[in-house]
Amino acid sequence: MSSWAKKHDEKLAKKIEENPGYVKAILNIEKDRKNPRKDYAKYSDIYPLIRFFFKDEYQSIFDNGLPLREDFKKEVVLKLLDAFTTKMPLDSDEATWWNSVKEIGAELGFAISNKDYKANPENYIGPVADCAEILRVSLTGSIQSPNLHEIISILGKDEVLSRLNKVKTLF
Repeated sequence: MSSWAKKHDEKLAKKIEENPGYVKAILNIEKDRKNPRKDYAKYSDIYPLIRFFFKDEYQSIFDNGLPLREDFKKEVVLKLLDAFTTKMPLDSDEATWWNSVKEIGAELGFAISNKDYKANPENYIGPVADCAEILRVSLTGSIQSPNLHEIISILGKDEVLSRLNKVKTLF
């Protein structure tokens, strides 16, 4: 891939050259799972899908506006971001991390399961999937991304907290 990037994608080539291990970790997200990701059909698909991992690119994404849904109330997003920065275990296994996201969501009035939300939507702010979406958009600038826990692991605690705090400044 490196030789392709040198010929066809200057930005990707530079990122590979600067930190090949980091790029390798990014490209290995979800590769060891039962159903590995297949969103890279060709080399030219890669950089647009992984650019958010790099601070300069994330800043550009942030500056162009994050796609947070308008129906998310600002005070709820702020409380959620505050809770993520103080309560979410960033150095834990995926199950522990996901349980913390659900607990944080439940504390703020989100339904832990879609079944509960669909049965009584009036009792909740939304489903816990909305919490994950707010976290995903805050960290990646997109409503779609690979596995969020793996993204957090690769970005690292300092960068995750930096991004969450940066998003809080929007409110």
